[in-house]
Amino acid sequence: MGRHFTYGSGEHFTTTATPLTTETALTMACWVYHNNLTFRSRYVWVHPNSDEGYILWFFEGTNVPVFSVVNSGGSASATGGSISNNTWHHVCGVNRSTTSRELYLDGVSVGTDNTLSTPAAMDRMTIAGNSARTANWMDGRIAEIGIWNVALSPLEVQQLGQWRHAPPMVRSKNLKFYKSFQHEHPDSNGQIDVSDSPHIQHPGIPLTNVGSTFAAHPPNIIYPRRPLAWMLAPTAAADPEGPLTRGKLIRGGILAGRLVA
Repeated sequence: MGRHFTYGSGEHFTTTATPLTTETALTMACWVYHNNLTFRSRYVWVHPNSDEGYILWFFEGTNVPVFSVVNSGGSASATGGSISNNTWHHVCGVNRSTTSRELYLDGVSVGTDNTLSTPAAMDRMTIAGNSARTANWMDGRIAEIGIWNVALSPLEVQQLGQWRHAPPMVRSKNLKFYKSFQHEHPDSNGQIDVSDSPHIQHPGIPLTNVGSTFAAHPPNIIYPRRPLAWMLAPTAAADPEGPLTRGKLIRGGILAGRLVA
């Protein structure tokens, strides 16, 4: 699935909780799909109550993804590669220190930056927009957001962007935030998100949805196997996820380690 956002409508997700506070070694990643390339868009932004913070975003002037560290004195950015319209791309920013950051597109390094930059302590997060300025909304879809409190290695980024492993399959102990936006386990509103499934353990940070809806045609992702006891559950009552997903393939992902086109 993935979440769909319409530019100009202000659709986004926000929270006053945060997976990061003062870390300088970190990784941010997500899958993105642009409906058009004419709008500047923020994918994921972890920040204080200002325009500072760590940002994965898209610059419409040259159709490039950007990973920026912004503080009161300015910004330092790694940029490169090229985003195509109507295509799923994996974008990942790795910050190794206050003077070292790298941007990856589809699992391949496309840019580095060594400018000194450290933002103020962060206490909130915005997905698909700039809630501080009510601007830079996404026009398209976002899925499989992961934030780690460690700098992932090039091989680990390749696992995400080329092998299409879900974030919980990569350095899971350091995964501080994960939101799939793919359908699997129903929530209290009847909506479904694989990252809400009990067989995928991930840090829970509540998000406020401002108008976004689920969208069809997600990227194909490989998810962790669920525990064998659940796979072999003889009845719906024995399966924590119930009859909806027990033993069934879900488009755009896998159950029990099986990939679905």
